Amino acid sequence: MISHFVQEQPNKWSLHLKYVLFAYNTAINDTTKNTPFYLLHGYNPKFIFDHNFISTETSPEILLELEKLKNIRDELRKLLADRYLKNKKHYDSNKVQVKFKLNEKVLIKDERRKSKFAYRYNGPFKIMKQVSDVTYVVEIIKNGQLVNEYKHVSQLKKYKER
Repeated sequence: MISHFVQEQPNKWSLHLKYVLFAYNTAINDTTKNTPFYLLHGYNPKFIFDHNFISTETSPEILLELEKLKNIRDELRKLLADRYLKNKKHYDSNKVQVKFKLNEKVLIKDERRKSKFAYRYNGPFKIMKQVSDVTYVVEIIKNGQLVNEYKHVSQLKKYKER
């Protein structure tokens, strides 16, 4: 958002920061249907032309505002839970659950490849046991010795014999 204001003078971005921050905090969020400022404080921010210099609020009015804020936050929890379930359903519809069997051969993703032409996976290695739905113990060779390591299913790939 700030890039729109600093195209001509990129070194003076800090002069625009408070205005961009105010714009962000007063923009309505698609998920919560409220502004971040409103969710934090329970009311929308007042612009300079919104100020009405009349008497201060009384205690019962403050209590009503606090109750209103509590209700807003409760509603927010429901909205976020609904959005979470919607996003989870969408994510799960494209996700395939991978299962490995005991003694099955797998390849392990190499996180420290030295070049882009190096193999992405090392192996094959043997599955020793399943710890959870997404964690397996794999027998690997490290420094010339067989070692059991815990690996997440995202780091494993089925080995296909040729």
